[in-house]
Amino acid sequence: IDLAELHDRQSCLQKEKESLKDSIVQTTARLNSFSDELDHIEEVEREKEDLQVKYEETTHRFAVLDETLKKLSEARNSFNARYLVPIQKSFDYYYGLLCGNDGKQYELDANLNIVLKAYGKGRDVSLMSEGYQDLIGLCRRMAMIDAMYEKEKPFIILDDPFVNLDEKKLQGAVSFIKEISQNYQIIYMTCHSCRNI
Repeated sequence: IDLAELHDRQSCLQKEKESLKDSIVQTTARLNSFSDELDHIEEVEREKEDLQVKYEETTHRFAVLDETLKKLSEARNSFNARYLVPIQKSFDYYYGLLCGNDGKQYELDANLNIVLKAYGKGRDVSLMSEGYQDLIGLCRRMAMIDAMYEKEKPFIILDDPFVNLDEKKLQGAVSFIKEISQNYQIIYMTCHSCRNI
């Protein structure tokens, strides 16, 4: 082998070496890129696992809340059937005794508060006169007593419940007391002879 041939071979090997260096650099860059992608994939996997746990927790919470909502709805319906409807019916009856007409313009809400139905809206009865507030309060209490004591009837103490009623409403008060005394023992107290019944 002569010197020129060796020189050519050295030159070829040098080029091959440079090519291999370039290839190593490219492969290293690709490896680094793959490593970054692998890190990203691992991070995404961790996020996926975290999201899966959160999804399962949220799904469980939703199921619990959904079941709670159903149970509350059932309880409300049961409460309405057992108490609200009978209390409303009794309220209408007692209001009719006191005022001479039914109490259909009054409605019992879910918290057992009485509201006046007017122009498609419920109005707060606290805006009414003291006489009407007393009258409505007495009817509501009697209706609740009816609902709570279906069998054994308690005695009822009335401490001048008609003090704020006008003369016209006092006529209804007499009918009211006579009627409730058919089912309940009444202790009626008053400070004024005009309200003697």
